[in-house]
Amino acid sequence: MSGMGVVYRAWDPTLDCVVALKLISEDSIPDQSALRQLHTEARIASSLNHANICRIKDVIEESGQAGIVMEFVEGQILTNAIPADVGLPFDLVVEYGIQIADAVSHAHANDVIHRDLKSGNVMVDRSGQIKLLDFGLSKIQRRRRLLASSNLAQSNSDDVGNRSFERTNPSHLESAAPP
Repeated sequence: MSGMGVVYRAWDPTLDCVVALKLISEDSIPDQSALRQLHTEARIASSLNHANICRIKDVIEESGQAGIVMEFVEGQILTNAIPADVGLPFDLVVEYGIQIADAVSHAHANDVIHRDLKSGNVMVDRSGQIKLLDFGLSKIQRRRRLLASSNLAQSNSDDVGNRSFERTNPSHLESAAPP
């Protein structure tokens, strides 16, 4: 069960493979708001191509139902993979942490903010590969990237984190609030 609906293991006869099918609701016709959210989630997640992010295959609307068809991951959510009262061994914490960070870093590099990162939205497959799931609350972060220009000085030092900056001319900035 996900925050937006129910996830099923299903057979896709067109693709001739097992898929995961996330339906908005199993017992009611989705409203326009739920459909918009579904389409937004699918668009955002399908824009990301990374080994540690679950792939979206299709969006369906049929017989009063709507859902996302995605890669089926044989495994369990990270929450269930963590032994009660013991926790994960340190080497698995590091291994999973690196994979999760790599997936999140890829999303951020593509201006996607997940906004619901938790162990229940991370799958661990049988080989130990992590898959980040559920981009239902994610947002596209539109950023203006300042490239090296006269506004930013080059680092005067090779030390990490030791950068000097010139003062930015306010005429080059856009106000976030209306004037």
